[in-house]
Amino acid sequence: TGGTYTSMGITLRGSDNNTVNGNAKTIGPLTINKTGTTTFQSALSCSTLTQTAGDVNFATFNLTCSSTVAFTSGTYTNMGVLQCTTFTLNGIFNLSSGTLTPTVSFVLGSGTFTYAATATLSAVGGITQYAGSATFSKAYALTATGTYTLTAGDLILNGVDLSTGIFSSTGAGIRSIQFGTNNIVLTHTTAAQTVINMADVSNLTVTGTGGFNADALVTRTYSYGSTSGGSATNSANLLLTGAGTAIATITTGSWFNTLNFNATAFVIPATIVNINAITLSTGGTFTGLTVQMRGTGLITTNNKTIAGFVLDTIGTNTLAGNVTCTSYTQTAGLLNLATFNIFCSGAISVTGGSMSNSGTITCTTFTVNGTCSLDSGTITPSVSVVLQSGSFTYNSGGTLSPVPTFTHTAGTFTLGKNYALTATGTYTFTAGTLNLGG
Repeated sequence: TGGTYTSMGITLRGSDNNTVNGNAKTIGPLTINKTGTTTFQSALSCSTLTQTAGDVNFATFNLTCSSTVAFTSGTYTNMGVLQCTTFTLNGIFNLSSGTLTPTVSFVLGSGTFTYAATATLSAVGGITQYAGSATFSKAYALTATGTYTLTAGDLILNGVDLSTGIFSSTGAGIRSIQFGTNNIVLTHTTAAQTVINMADVSNLTVTGTGGFNADALVTRTYSYGSTSGGSATNSANLLLTGAGTAIATITTGSWFNTLNFNATAFVIPATIVNINAITLSTGGTFTGLTVQMRGTGLITTNNKTIAGFVLDTIGTNTLAGNVTCTSYTQTAGLLNLATFNIFCSGAISVTGGSMSNSGTITCTTFTVNGTCSLDSGTITPSVSVVLQSGSFTYNSGGTLSPVPTFTHTAGTFTLGKNYALTATGTYTFTAGTLNLGG
């Protein structure tokens, strides 16, 4: 008990069971590379711990490492407090009891990590997952300004939330996030942080009905698939919670499955987002937001005005209310208007896709460069209709309001019912087919 051992390293080898009585002393590096079980009889301090094989029964005593722990194989039972700077895992580690306190970071290089039961993993400033599988069966929070970095591997939320200041996962690593019904909660307290740092989501798979959550108490930036890899099938949900007024900046080109502004109230900066479904808040201002629909989902505008509205979807989008926008472009997919209206202060361009259950569609110029069939509802262009290619069919169930100018430069215009321009209007027929027979 009276000696000093800080320069002495200890390596445990062999196949027998053994005990360690450190008498609360401090040693140099401790290496455990053996079969059998090592049982602690007192607390111990060391500079580093390297565990490559064998089982350790801490008997509820504490092990304090002034530097790192590297774990490859073995099991830990009856843990007290295991403290270190960085805990690096390259094996199978089930933290189900005791307390693990890395003061700097936790690194999963390979293997599997499970956090569950009565264990405590102290809040760390960084978790880096290079490969392997991390399963959280107990709710966990990094420090408020911490970062979870997923380079490759599987992140599994098993019925619990994961809280972190920043979630970073960008690049071509093969990886997945299994949300289940739970969320990654973004908590960074410093303004102007990119809290979803996922510009490149190549090779990312996302499952579950959960997603990312963040309040609007400080300004934050969200970037998901903005440069590469984004699609309707690998996009995650983003829910902005509460009634905050701090501006959320969404990087142009980002992708989200469902983007929900909830009860927030701020002016969103000009941006273009790719989404499957969207809900705008009643207190927000969205005149700088261009919405590009990419997959099946509901469009809930709460009577707010957006900039551009684009239908380029692999599925069906359904209106839950009127859409007011500056332009509308339809290239693919089905828009079910559910008898609601589109009020467009500028032009509408149709190159593909279709509409159903139309209400009233207003615009300045209605341009067709694909296939368009007016089967229901009313289209009211205030300036002109332009048919440049493809076909425009005017059927008995729809109404095309009189326009002063109809320009037909190519394609086929088929009348399934009578149509009249304004009394002083002009129909200009340059090329194509005008079918009066229906």
